Amino acid sequence: MQIIAENISFTLPQGKQILHNISLSVSNGEKSALAGDNGTGKSTLIRILAGVLSPQTGSVYRNGKTWFVPQHYGQFNNLTVSQILKIHLKTEALKAIEQGSADPQDFETLADDWNIHERLHTALEHWELPDIHANTPFHSLSSGQKTKLFLAGTGLHNPDMVLMDEPTNHLDRAGREKLYRLIRETSSGLFIVSHDRELLELCNPIYELSPAGVQTYGGNYSFYKAQKQIEMEALDQKIEHTKKEISTARKKHLDAMQRKQKMDARSAKKGKKANLPPIVKNARGSKAENSASRLNEVHTNKIKAEKAHLKQLTQLKRESKQANLSVSNSSLHTGKILFEAKQLNIGWPDSRYLWETPRSFVIKSGERIRISGRNGSGKSTLLHTLTQQLKPACGELSVHADSVFLLDQEYQLINRKRSVLEQANKFNENQKPDHELKTLLVRFLFEPSVWDQPCQKLSGGEMMRLSLCCLTLQSNQPDVIILDEPTNNLDLSNIQILTETIAGYQGTLLVVSHDDWFINEIGISRELSLS
Repeated sequence: MQIIAENISFTLPQGKQILHNISLSVSNGEKSALAGDNGTGKSTLIRILAGVLSPQTGSVYRNGKTWFVPQHYGQFNNLTVSQILKIHLKTEALKAIEQGSADPQDFETLADDWNIHERLHTALEHWELPDIHANTPFHSLSSGQKTKLFLAGTGLHNPDMVLMDEPTNHLDRAGREKLYRLIRETSSGLFIVSHDRELLELCNPIYELSPAGVQTYGGNYSFYKAQKQIEMEALDQKIEHTKKEISTARKKHLDAMQRKQKMDARSAKKGKKANLPPIVKNARGSKAENSASRLNEVHTNKIKAEKAHLKQLTQLKRESKQANLSVSNSSLHTGKILFEAKQLNIGWPDSRYLWETPRSFVIKSGERIRISGRNGSGKSTLLHTLTQQLKPACGELSVHADSVFLLDQEYQLINRKRSVLEQANKFNENQKPDHELKTLLVRFLFEPSVWDQPCQKLSGGEMMRLSLCCLTLQSNQPDVIILDEPTNNLDLSNIQILTETIAGYQGTLLVVSHDDWFINEIGISRELSLS
């Protein structure tokens, strides 16, 4: 099985070209991944490779059977489970035969797949979807169940090549472990768009998509990260070398022009002594001026070329740079009780309790706690209860934290109607002068060109950075920082920015995350399990 893309280009309806002459080959048995910043066209490219989307120019060659696990599911909400898994024609044909049909078309459609229902049940059970059947409406499933359903198609169809777009986004820890096991054990070829570093560690090679095209790295994530560091160091050296070249070229230009002026002065002096006719003097003067002009042009062009090269290198540096961010540490002494729950439970609108057994716990200042549990165990609901957005259904919850900063999955802190600058100003409680505020925005990687841009146009990574910027602008730093699935939908660059920022924060931290790599890097001290 092989997928070959040649000179793929694609332009969005609003006119922005996100893919330009992209060529890529994915081979049989290869467990490859595609990384890159948000907005570079990764989802568009994988949909083209899967045959879901047609390129505007270029071609894609496929042989063998493919299966695609998409990132977004809204377009499938009117379908059933059997339609999603593309077995509805077989199940309908089997039903007709069981009811007495002798139509040859039914037998041809079924293709001797008499145990299709048993195979469906096995595939669904493997992904812990035992209560789902062929006619279950797709829209009734949770996001995690929808992902697992598409993943169940890999066992049902045994494809030669599986393409997946951000498959871990909605999976709990148990679901991720099953996916990682699939990646390790499958004989199918894989091509996965992902920012999940644990997943990327299982893939080789890693392709990186950027505005410059596709770059191949022949190794897993650790190798890719090391190579990117080498590239950045080489880029820094090129920038320094080019700056020296410009300085050298300017000095040579000045020296050459000074020598030329001295030579011309001596020549003019000799001409006066020789009492040359005016016509000869004028000819010599014109020749000297032309010579000076040519010399000046040569050196000026050299300097322009080096400046253009420096601008290009600096742009590459800007596109790949990371913010060096920090947030102020909490001033609370260690050990103060911030949250205390006694026989706590949370109720749903239909009066059901979320947990069979009520929860009792204490959270003290200085602790760094991971709140864990399967999808649906109430992690996000607990966070909203701790921040007093929801009331407990029973039991007691005492909150002694004066201020809490919640970075949720939807970045609700950000008002989408405001501009980037207006959003920052809204949190400018210390009344920083305009120039200091703008300097801070640049530090958080917001260049002047986006200050007037509405926040609704920001990517997930940009909203995350703007939220942290707003946090630093508050006059009083919070007693507690709470993160709810903070790495979801972030690209690798922004995950690294967030990781380094939170790892450096000295204060109370509550985190809901299925990303073990992130959890290990930020220094969690204990776990509060809701499973």
